[in-house]
Amino acid sequence: MYNIFNLMPGASLPVLYAQNWNTVSAGLRRNIETVTNYYHDNPMAVQGDHFLVRLLGTLDIPLALNIYRFYDYLSYSSLDLSMALKMTSSIYKGSVFNGVFYGPGTTEVLIAHSEDFDPVDAERNWETLKPIRVLRHPRSDLMMNILDGSHTSRETGFAVIAINIPMLAIQFRAFLKREEEIAEKTGDSTYSVLHYVRMYALPSMIESHLDYVLFNRINNLLNGRDNHRSLKKHSFVIPDYSDRLDAIQMVILRNLAHVGKTFTGILRNVPALSRKDMDQVMLVPDMALTRQVLWALSVSRFPAIDFMLTASRERPDTRNGQEINRLLQALRNIKTSNLITSVLPSQISDLLQDEMDTISRKLRS
Repeated sequence: MYNIFNLMPGASLPVLYAQNWNTVSAGLRRNIETVTNYYHDNPMAVQGDHFLVRLLGTLDIPLALNIYRFYDYLSYSSLDLSMALKMTSSIYKGSVFNGVFYGPGTTEVLIAHSEDFDPVDAERNWETLKPIRVLRHPRSDLMMNILDGSHTSRETGFAVIAINIPMLAIQFRAFLKREEEIAEKTGDSTYSVLHYVRMYALPSMIESHLDYVLFNRINNLLNGRDNHRSLKKHSFVIPDYSDRLDAIQMVILRNLAHVGKTFTGILRNVPALSRKDMDQVMLVPDMALTRQVLWALSVSRFPAIDFMLTASRERPDTRNGQEINRLLQALRNIKTSNLITSVLPSQISDLLQDEMDTISRKLRS
């Protein structure tokens, strides 16, 4: 299964982006900044039983402890602590959740990990940390509504979300320190964990969410499916780039149809926002790829693998042949592990089984 994450490098292949991409991508990044700043500057609270509130409640957050010792403690203990909330990790297969972030109708796998980072730099720049990263989701609208479990879309399905628990805890600790300092100076009451989750933790997801929106949109265009619009708008105005983005992504698809590509080369010809391209977007966290977590990381990549196979079918690159047998073996390993059927509800399990069957047919053809 490891080969799902290690396809052949495509760095030597030409990269062809569409005209006007820089203009549209700059506009989308401004929208991200506008939305993120709004939630930072307008304190609101989530419900007391929110998953992230309960997760942070399991952690010991001492304000006085040296940052290195705090980070080492969390890196050592966070995966054990995550088991209490049934998160999937390298040491526990976990369970599934209904709409914690994407709302009712979306089955979510929440992956706990402790990928390395610089704790001192993280504490210094805590407001810009991204401890929660979306690896897969079903939505295609560009509205960037906060992912607090509200019903804002008709698009439902399956999502995979990775949470770097030590980074989340360090960000929360820095938030608490700031609020403590404000309270000492002004005597005002401080904001709580309920505010932190709404103001910083949830907005940290917006960039990776939007990167995958871009993938979903070009994948929909490739397969003749409609892209959707959000059911809810912000209380402030952000420009709509939907039509211009569709035109750019159609050009990208035409470019792919006329140039032979390796699988990775295809993803490197689809630009992203927070990362350089879709090859970077599809990278999974650096963690032990054990049986307990590998199934979840693998299914997060199924749409990307299907996209690569579909986009390369007219002019396949001969180097892809070296990947096909390894991908087929990886899919067989996932099936024989039975973790998908044992962890997921039947409706989602059947959906993912269908995705595997479709990928297998395309690989064999």
